[in-house]
Amino acid sequence: MVSATQGPVVAGGGRPPGNAFGLLRLVMAALVIVSHGFPIGGFGEDPMYGWFREQTDLGGVAVLGFFAISGYLITRSGSSSAVVPFLWRRALRILPAFWVVLVVVAGIFGPISYAATYGRLDGYWTMDGGGPLAYVTRNSGVLITEYGIKGVFVGSPYGAGAGVDVVNGSLWSLFFEVLCYLGVAAAIVLGLLRGRRRFVVAALTVTLALLLVLQPVVPIFGRVVDVLTLGAAGPDLYLAFACGGMAALFPSRVRWQTWLAVVAGAVTLGTLLLGGFKGLGTVALSYGVLAAAHLLPAWARRIGAVNDVSYGIYIYAWPVAMLLEQCGFARAGYLPYLAATAVLTLALAVGSWVLVERPAMRLKSRGPGARRNRPAGVALRGPGATPRAMT
Repeated sequence: MVSATQGPVVAGGGRPPGNAFGLLRLVMAALVIVSHGFPIGGFGEDPMYGWFREQTDLGGVAVLGFFAISGYLITRSGSSSAVVPFLWRRALRILPAFWVVLVVVAGIFGPISYAATYGRLDGYWTMDGGGPLAYVTRNSGVLITEYGIKGVFVGSPYGAGAGVDVVNGSLWSLFFEVLCYLGVAAAIVLGLLRGRRRFVVAALTVTLALLLVLQPVVPIFGRVVDVLTLGAAGPDLYLAFACGGMAALFPSRVRWQTWLAVVAGAVTLGTLLLGGFKGLGTVALSYGVLAAAHLLPAWARRIGAVNDVSYGIYIYAWPVAMLLEQCGFARAGYLPYLAATAVLTLALAVGSWVLVERPAMRLKSRGPGARRNRPAGVALRGPGATPRAMT
């Protein structure tokens, strides 16, 4: 066992292999459901948004935690891979389930909602603009440009009075996830994840400086910055991902200690309640989440290590909540509505993992560039191998 005063160094021993990333991802996916349930069910905004001084809400905190974990795991994966197989594995992990959920929402959720609203399906499949086909095709590149389907969830409390009929609002963050993957791929090409690791911070600084300098001068760079940041959302996500990536790149300099995790948690909560969460709070949250993954006991490290349904929960929870609200479940109260949302979402997430995600991941060693992949033994080492569900 590791004492509270002497936690393990990432590059050292002292703990059995494994980590609790699977459990933490499930917890964060659940927090997103809790947060989204308020506005979608007609219970007002997530109360945490007010308590957190309108900096973010509970779902926003969970998404940042997701990105910190992703930065750590994906950087570790990239450090032991050539760029082509790395991109192949990342595509297999994200795209098949993403494409399927687009089709499921447009082909199942949409018709149910449309028929419940209008009593028929006439015209649903043949809409010229804003229909189900446009929803699938225009969003298939991961950047969500078509948030709604005409006639679907039109009476939802979410966006009431503004004509907003967002059928799956959770998908917006996947674009930033993919951008982070591409950043890791560029680092692989430049050799920044191997012998040139010390140049990573300098490379990130120069890239950011160039974008900021060129943005007001060259119109195309202004557009690039707009796309990369999506207002104020992007920078926080990149920072959380970068924190995870730095921890993976420099394992000998990072210590996962219980007392530091407690301090990080206190800083996170303090900045949420008092201000200053963006920046300092994001860094503290990232350390706290990563430290918890390494410090939690063995039973916690077994949860989600092989079967990871957190991605399915994340991508299906929103449309499930929207449909259940339309069917009247929210009238029973927030907690019964939340329970119904969680149960149906979990069922769909398990189906997504069994039928789509796990079969897709079995192709990871058969894709392009597989023979050029580096041996697993040269990966960045730490007391916690990447869970099989995430590789």
